[in-house]
Amino acid sequence: MSKISPLQNPATEQDRIDEQARAWVIRLDGESMAAEDYQQFRAWLAEGDQQRQAFKRIAELWDVLDTVMPELADSDIAAEAIETETVRGSQPWYYGLAACLLLGVMVLLSFQYSNSLETYQSNYATQIGELETVSLPDGSGISLNTKTSTNVNFDHKSRVVHLLEGEAHFDVAPDPDKPFVVYVADVAVRAVGTAFTVQLKADNSVEVTVTEGKVAMTSFEQPIAEAPDSRPPPEQGKNLGSLIEGQHMVVNQSDVSLENLPAPRIEKKLSWRQGMLSFEEDRLEDVINEVGRYTSVEIEILDPQMKDLRIDGYFPSGRLDMLLATLEGSFDIKVERLDEQSIQLSRK
Repeated sequence: MSKISPLQNPATEQDRIDEQARAWVIRLDGESMAAEDYQQFRAWLAEGDQQRQAFKRIAELWDVLDTVMPELADSDIAAEAIETETVRGSQPWYYGLAACLLLGVMVLLSFQYSNSLETYQSNYATQIGELETVSLPDGSGISLNTKTSTNVNFDHKSRVVHLLEGEAHFDVAPDPDKPFVVYVADVAVRAVGTAFTVQLKADNSVEVTVTEGKVAMTSFEQPIAEAPDSRPPPEQGKNLGSLIEGQHMVVNQSDVSLENLPAPRIEKKLSWRQGMLSFEEDRLEDVINEVGRYTSVEIEILDPQMKDLRIDGYFPSGRLDMLLATLEGSFDIKVERLDEQSIQLSRK
């Protein structure tokens, strides 16, 4: 049976926490711990980030102690390890410790997960031309495109994100007991474990593209309130059906359209995540509207007939100059810069 080494009058608060962390690591190497002991362990972890970080750091260190023991021969950690060694069959003691540490780390992560989701709220936003990726406490991730604003609210029953503006891609960590819902305009997108993109267009239409898994779509007669207490459950809305991987839905006030997209088109739609804009036989007007999301410069097409010109290209989203140079050099378009914030396009 392993034992807990006594504290050695640590010089600092961090030393004291490290000693306690090592003591718990050693204790987890024991044959068994009572339920009360595990409660004490979780209570110690709950005291703060210093406790959780110290335990994780020392647990990771001990998990590879067999390969670094020579370098640690004179250290306090190695001395405690040797002192508390227990022979189990023909295997070194730290094989058993690794299994016990796995349990300890699982308890640690479980605590962090459940504790962080009790009342988690945050706002994430990007300015024009910015891209940002954030990690949520449940393991999900959000990639925010240019000029995007979101409000995140997690509790013990649900995970809710309100997309207030722009476009975002969601990689959802599976959790059947806590559905992941994205509210945008008058639409709710419900997922369990999947990946999808949601965009709120300038005309208040909503576009949803599923890249993995499945989502359920519902809509409401009025835009959904931002306040968490005022948001209706998704199931109370009008059922628009489900989307699976490779499907794209557009929802506006008068119509709902569904389309199956081949992989190249999905890759094109998501090229912004790599900081690129991809165009293939796109109308010039649509190209300018898309580029306009990434810059504060106003671009005007003077000749209405030019709006239907077809444009091909692959440009960094923040390089308006490259697009304009391509239009001038390859598409016989005159680019006139009126000032730093105004550009006009016409035929040469």
